[in-house]
Amino acid sequence: MPVDWAEAKDVEFGIRTNLERTRQRGAICPVAPAASQAKNYANWQKDFVNAIYGSRKVTLLKSTTYSQVSRIDEGEGDFRVRLSQASANSAIPTAKLRANYAPKNGGP
Repeated sequence: MPVDWAEAKDVEFGIRTNLERTRQRGAICPVAPAASQAKNYANWQKDFVNAIYGSRKVTLLKSTTYSQVSRIDEGEGDFRVRLSQASANSAIPTAKLRANYAPKNGGP
């Protein structure tokens, strides 16, 4: 029961919704014989990973300054906003350190 992942199409659906509809209709299909053999799942997993790796592109952005990596669904603009927020948050402790270690007037 091989799957041709190159012919696969993206489909959006909610698993709970589909399971609920199936249960209401009482239409549970029998399991294919190949699906009852545990050894097949490792091969199917490997085929699926290879198909995804070979056909999908993920672009991630990284900031070494703030040790941040963009999220998969985050655009460059949103990532830059998050970095500017991280910058603003890290500026507060820096100002406090500067105040603590600034030269004191009227030393001993």
